[in-house]
Amino acid sequence: MTPKRISQLVSAPDIFTERTHMRAHRLEDFEAMLAMWQDDAVVRHITGRPSTSNETWSRLLRYIGHWHALGFGYWVIEDRETGLYLGEAGFADFHRDMDPPLGSAPEAGWAIVSASQGRGLATEVMRAAHEWIDAHNPHGHTACILDPAHHASVRVAAKCGYRLAYETSFQGGATAVMKRPSKLSS
Repeated sequence: MTPKRISQLVSAPDIFTERTHMRAHRLEDFEAMLAMWQDDAVVRHITGRPSTSNETWSRLLRYIGHWHALGFGYWVIEDRETGLYLGEAGFADFHRDMDPPLGSAPEAGWAIVSASQGRGLATEVMRAAHEWIDAHNPHGHTACILDPAHHASVRVAAKCGYRLAYETSFQGGATAVMKRPSKLSS
């Protein structure tokens, strides 16, 4: 199935929240991304292991390409006052090898640097990201996949309107698939 393109966007639009600036990824973000994706506290419930330089570089290019190919993607999260890299959040279509498959609806995700976790930033930026996707999403819903043991991320998803759709296994681990109806389809 060919994914639906949301719009003619080729780069992430700027979004400002109370504490953050969400912006398009740039090649200059690589070192900050690499540091975050090599932090055990960040990857424990996502990949289960630190990312290599090659994997992080591919992730950066994939994030940039999502906007051009599909009209949605991930944002860099910066501290609004200092410009400090705080993480990334947004939507993707990763064509995950899952049973059942997620389909082409945007898959929400977020990762916050460990020094900034526990301050409500993930909820803040994901609510802003969902406002944007609700205005542009022709799919009718978004999905997210989570390690059910990652209670903080399960809470963020619930605060953003996600509900458990089913549980499955992905890459050998228990996975909760959560779905959220788009405001356009409500």
